[in-house]
Amino acid sequence: MYRFLFWLSVLLGGLLSSQTAEAQPVIFNASPSAQPGETVGLQGSFGASARAYFNKGTATTPTALPIQVQSANQLTVQIPAQTGLDLYEIWVEDQGQRSPSVFVNQALGHHFDSPEVYADGTVRIFGRNLKLAGANPRVRLLADGSNTVHEAVVNTEQSDAYQLSLKLPGSLQAGVAYTVSVTNGLGGTAGETRMESKLTAVTPGQDYFQLGVGWAAKLDFYRNVYNVKTDTRLPVKAVGNGVANDQPALQQAINRVAADGGGIVYLPAGTYKLLTPNFEYLRMRNRVVIQGAGKGQTIIQFGYEPGVSHLGVSWPEITRQAGLADLSLLNIDETGSGQLSSSRGQGTEIFLQRVRFDLNRSDWLWLANSDKLVIANTDLSQGVDSQYDYRGPLQLNGCRNFVLRDNTFNYAVDGLNLNETQDGVFENNVVIRDGSARYPANTIHHVLILSFARNVAMLKNEFKVVNGPAQNGNDGETILSEGGGADRIDEDAGTVSGATATTLQDQSKTWGSFRRQPVVAIVSGRGMGQWRRIISRSGSTLQLDRAWDVIPEAGSHYAIFNWGAENWLVLNNRMEGNRRGITLYHTSTNLVAIVNNTLLNSGSIDLTPVQQLYNGRQQFIPVYNTQIVGNTVSNTDRSNGVFIGVHAVQHRQERTFGTSVVGLEVRGNTLRAGVPNTPAVVDAEFPEGYLNYLEYNPVTFYQDERIPAVLGSIFENNTAINCNNALYVNSGSYNTLVCNLKLENSPNAIRDDRLDRVSHASVSTSLCLITGDEESQLVVKIYPNPATTELHVQLSAAGAQLKVYSLAGALFMDTRTATSEANLDVRRLPVGPYVLQVQPDQGSVVSECFIKY
Repeated sequence: MYRFLFWLSVLLGGLLSSQTAEAQPVIFNASPSAQPGETVGLQGSFGASARAYFNKGTATTPTALPIQVQSANQLTVQIPAQTGLDLYEIWVEDQGQRSPSVFVNQALGHHFDSPEVYADGTVRIFGRNLKLAGANPRVRLLADGSNTVHEAVVNTEQSDAYQLSLKLPGSLQAGVAYTVSVTNGLGGTAGETRMESKLTAVTPGQDYFQLGVGWAAKLDFYRNVYNVKTDTRLPVKAVGNGVANDQPALQQAINRVAADGGGIVYLPAGTYKLLTPNFEYLRMRNRVVIQGAGKGQTIIQFGYEPGVSHLGVSWPEITRQAGLADLSLLNIDETGSGQLSSSRGQGTEIFLQRVRFDLNRSDWLWLANSDKLVIANTDLSQGVDSQYDYRGPLQLNGCRNFVLRDNTFNYAVDGLNLNETQDGVFENNVVIRDGSARYPANTIHHVLILSFARNVAMLKNEFKVVNGPAQNGNDGETILSEGGGADRIDEDAGTVSGATATTLQDQSKTWGSFRRQPVVAIVSGRGMGQWRRIISRSGSTLQLDRAWDVIPEAGSHYAIFNWGAENWLVLNNRMEGNRRGITLYHTSTNLVAIVNNTLLNSGSIDLTPVQQLYNGRQQFIPVYNTQIVGNTVSNTDRSNGVFIGVHAVQHRQERTFGTSVVGLEVRGNTLRAGVPNTPAVVDAEFPEGYLNYLEYNPVTFYQDERIPAVLGSIFENNTAINCNNALYVNSGSYNTLVCNLKLENSPNAIRDDRLDRVSHASVSTSLCLITGDEESQLVVKIYPNPATTELHVQLSAAGAQLKVYSLAGALFMDTRTATSEANLDVRRLPVGPYVLQVQPDQGSVVSECFIKY
């Protein structure tokens, strides 16, 4: 139940170690989305007295935005509740200068489900703010060097804020690459943005194998069908009775079809037994699809020779335009022989459609580094492959432009490996982990693993454990991105010696080439919050992809890293019975949206950035611009505690090197803790509730230099059920906004801890309405606010204990009223922000905030 809110803007912003802006103010990071009445975080380069303004839609008359939290270089502002949903153009003004504008609710397209399309075909776009209420999205395509605009038709019933389903225009020309611009219909031309990737048109054709991607039209050989039992063009025929050896017939058919330019090797219903003295049972060829009569009717069996080195299906590098459809592949070896692998290779424009693939106890289906891959309507199962180092069922590391849709994965160990992937969709899959499996305690096991993945959408999947609980050590994450390991690829950190518009120098370094696509971020000092991609590095100089907004000065700290999770969408997934939930562990994130997921006894939504001295070198891995929205996380069996949020690790270094977290938004979530509360076991034990703090692992006492570890987090419209404390902050938390926090059977809203020998707890934590259980909700009104001499308190029911606390948790006043009113003398309170805690004789605690002037 929400009512008119008084927002508290805390006056402690001067504690932040920063400087007054000397040049044009700039916003580096801003909330991408906001509804009317919600708040927007702004982080950049501006002074502590800067003011924020906005225009709604196409309006040109600015309106000042209410500031909820403020310090130098960070503001949290509120969109007025009476303002309609629209594109919001926002800027800051400081010392007579105006920053460039940023745009909230602007459509942002991140990637497609296929890089290739055809005229009158379909494609999907994934991103943010793509379709919003009250407006009509539009998508325009423009060929290089042309002024002709081709407009797609948006299927609004199959579209939402995170994806658009498009019917492409018939005017697209094959062989032409098109730039794609998208708008949600708000804000006129300012609301339109251009996508980073282009779409390339191919010749229109039939999607015969029902892959649902544009490049499927290139599989135009489907009319050329070779029946392995009857085709007269094949000198050797298959029998399909499960007794005769059909391997020679099948392989010769594959070779003949490839030689003839492509086609379908058709296997009628039957069981096809494979025996061969060669390594490969079946070797795929370009433009060949092996298709059966159905995955319950056409069965290929191999693994009769476990003592001989064999591979079930080989995809020679690089197999093109090939696939398996409508059949079953069964590894019948029950011994788990280390001599037998099931499938391995690499391809482009390859697929598995309506396939049952039983790996038995052999190693994974390996199609790593493939481009344009579809696995759909397929059942993939695997037992404990003890002879293959306990690998999981799927190895797709390094794949690009992939779609995994409507599959069922049954497995026992490791997980589904999709590390270093890009431009992919994992959708409507059922992933089942067999909890009865046992394996050595020193092996590591997860579920869906996407370390260093970019532009990935995970939608409407179900992740569950059967025959559980599963054996787990310090693992068991359901969706995981994990940074680094022992080989910290491209990573470095240090102190800026100098910089130009497009370079950064550190004279203490001698850099060589890099292996991935690293970025450099300024993490403290002038320009903190900026990051740029590195296009080259040599000696002591980094060359950057674009100019700095604010050139870093000597003495600023920088960090070099690869994004571990960039442009992720984790939407509408359900998890049950897994040890841990959605975990971004020691990995850098940017533009990650975790939305409307349900985690039932499946751990937490856990962000764990890290800064530490690692093998004598500074390691720094941050979290930027992450949204956790509308999720339900529950602990009902007390097998493991649950939390939502961030614990920024600072390990074995007493001084904060830089700001680990910028722009975290936690909105509209529900968290149900165990009764009594259960520790959430991750690397260590964590409390149940919402987390937003510095996890300091000391070698000595923390040395406070007033550098935020966590800056500008927004916790808005969340519910905490059964939590001893709803939200945890501490000395490393700066400019946290907590608003509309609903408490159910949760006695305390915020626990604010002070690190040992530090003079302050959290800095500039700002609170607005905190409510208890609806059925016993006390209504509290306070005025005037700010108060100078007296604060009047009006209650909806008589009888309550009134306590006044500082934000650091110090008790300044403790009194009681037997009536429904009280007048509190605040003349002796120091100037600053306070929390009034009202404990009624009947009902739950209600907290209100006020300022003493």
